[in-house]
Amino acid sequence: LRLSIGAQALDVPRRVHASAELWGDRGGVATPVVWLSRLLVPSSSPTGLALTFEFDAGWLDRAGVQAPFELRQVRVQDPDTEGGLAFLEEIPLESVALAARAPSPSTSGASALLSLSGTPIGPRLPAPAARPIRPALLLVHGYCSSGSIWPAAHFSQPKLEFLDANANRSHDQFAQLILAQANAAQLSSWGVVAHSQGGAAALHLLTYYTSGLDYATGSRLIQSVATPYLGTPLASLGFFACGVNSNMTPSGASTWLAGIPSWARAEVHYWTTSNSGSACSGFTDFLLSNPEDGTVERTRGQLSGGNSMGHVTGWCHTTGMSNPANYTDATRNAAMNAAAAR
Repeated sequence: LRLSIGAQALDVPRRVHASAELWGDRGGVATPVVWLSRLLVPSSSPTGLALTFEFDAGWLDRAGVQAPFELRQVRVQDPDTEGGLAFLEEIPLESVALAARAPSPSTSGASALLSLSGTPIGPRLPAPAARPIRPALLLVHGYCSSGSIWPAAHFSQPKLEFLDANANRSHDQFAQLILAQANAAQLSSWGVVAHSQGGAAALHLLTYYTSGLDYATGSRLIQSVATPYLGTPLASLGFFACGVNSNMTPSGASTWLAGIPSWARAEVHYWTTSNSGSACSGFTDFLLSNPEDGTVERTRGQLSGGNSMGHVTGWCHTTGMSNPANYTDATRNAAMNAAAAR
């Protein structure tokens, strides 16, 4: 089913992150049905612009609700900074399709509905049968990386290395670049091994876009090392590396992570690391809480709902620190390569 809400443009229409809670009536009691969230470009409507959500009607049956319906906690945010653009507590829905729909017994559980409707609405790939079967493992670096970081000998073919050197991207921009490079290589399906921000970008991609991640087979879809899912204080420093990154500040990361659903988090296997005694970086040691790897603190590298693979000492975030860079760990890389979805 589709739900559209009206909007008035205060500027040139652009992509936004829209989210809302759908509520219905069950025996005279307002009842939550489903949480909706998507990245979209507002479409034209007779009265201005429209923001359109899509969801499986099975959620209505599972909640046992009927009209009247309303949207609550309606938010429109900038997809790069997640800064708020508009907010409404509630919007009554006057949907003919919803009002005319009679409730029926639920035949699907939440897990089944998530498997049916968990694939986000985004740039649609052709069905796997419509292109050559070309699976691969994507090796993704992180924020402000100088280039290739993953040792080639540690990962077997088929594989593709993502490259976007010396760049400072939002999670959304980063995710779109991963998708573009995978599509340019005509990959039919792929899993991800990622370092640092690359892990968050891959999770963002899985949540908001249709991609080869949705067609991959294998035990681990996204594997990440030293990703600051809860941010890092260093991302707030304009003079650090490639400058401020709003999505990776502690507050920005928290706002971004609030939009990531449990089904997507469950597809992530992640590791954190720290030094074996001597501080990874004398400079960042004063800005971070131990244990940390010179960039990411152990506590801020956690992903609630994800699969923690543990914390490993003796490894720092990148080269030039007191211990080797954590992405050069041959033992962990071999394990990730063997378990990776493709």
